[in-house]
Amino acid sequence: MSGRSSRLLMLSACASALAACGTSSPVPVDRQPSAALLLPCTDPDLVPDPETATVEQINVERINVARAYADCRQKHADLATFVKAGVKP
Repeated sequence: MSGRSSRLLMLSACASALAACGTSSPVPVDRQPSAALLLPCTDPDLVPDPETATVEQINVERINVARAYADCRQKHADLATFVKAGVKP
């Protein structure tokens, strides 16, 4: 095959590929938030009796409450981001 005909074949292949890309149509995507974003926030377990709880039990409770708060705050921020992304001015 000569150099000229191989170049023509290559150009023809490229042109066909570009033409195929130019005629495609967008596929509609149904946006759905993660199911986890729609679940209510959960309260952590608390010590049964704060008066008789040990310092370690109180500290674990504080960590669990802080983690639950941070998780819930992040969940609300993620949901707000999802909702705002769908709003077009």
